[in-house]
Amino acid sequence: MPEQLTFFGAPEAVPEAIREAAPPHPPDDLPTPAAVADPRQCGLFEGPLADIGALEAACEQLDVATARAVWRRAEQRFPEWARDQSWPLWLDDLAWLAADDGPDASPLVARAQALAQTGPSSGRLAGMPAGLHDRIARGALAHAAWRLVAAHGPAAHLPDGRPAGCLLLLAGRAEEAAVMLAAAAAALPYDGLVHACLGEALWRRGRRQPALAAYVQACLVAPEAVDEAEVTCAPLHDLLDRAAELELPGAATEWVPVLADLEGQVSLLELAVEPPAGGPPAREGARLLRTYRRRRRDGALSDSRFALFGRVIG
Repeated sequence: MPEQLTFFGAPEAVPEAIREAAPPHPPDDLPTPAAVADPRQCGLFEGPLADIGALEAACEQLDVATARAVWRRAEQRFPEWARDQSWPLWLDDLAWLAADDGPDASPLVARAQALAQTGPSSGRLAGMPAGLHDRIARGALAHAAWRLVAAHGPAAHLPDGRPAGCLLLLAGRAEEAAVMLAAAAAALPYDGLVHACLGEALWRRGRRQPALAAYVQACLVAPEAVDEAEVTCAPLHDLLDRAAELELPGAATEWVPVLADLEGQVSLLELAVEPPAGGPPAREGARLLRTYRRRRRDGALSDSRFALFGRVIG
């Protein structure tokens, strides 16, 4: 517009052709636009969107009854909007997912794992927004874990041998997983996989020392149960790297308890269980080191077998 060109001179200086091409001022008496009636364009706190929030929350909890009730309310209030939605099919899938199979929770575990693996592109809940699909899958995994424990107690395991708390780790609920796995570790003190999963849960909660102690105990009782590829605990990786650098005989995981004690990171005396009898040379070293620590603590180092040992490790 000419008024916007005054930086280059007075409006009279603007060429006539440019002034004629400029759009005219809009009239001052334009009518106010009519309000949009389409419920799909309503605000967050009106229309069906207000019900969708409650619907999604119920689905995350696998609360089929509440989810159906919320959907019926939205369907009655906004029938035209509801006709375009896939929620009736999704709620049927939710009912399939949350079905009560009695004391045997393994079918629920299988359904939850299948849902988590397929994603929203196919199978059950197909077409659902990816974020909501993921939250429901995580909720199903957590629900399955607690159902397993309710049916079989803290020692409940999945068909592949992992403790039930692993499902909570997959669901991203590390705090709940730590609680469940701590109970499992107390019930199964020589289950290396339980201790390894507990270590991972504690590490994800930022509890460095208890996490490393749980991993050390796993390496002590069943080093083969610790899969380095699945470990995110940085101090454990450091210990495994040092064991590999020293070229010690056997697997690196077998030497983690000895190295952790010698470096002052985790005392073998603090572990809840004694090293099992037999096993690789590293376990015999851990057993000897634990005995030495105990006798030194109790002031009973008269045994000549520990004289040289004590001078070596200090």
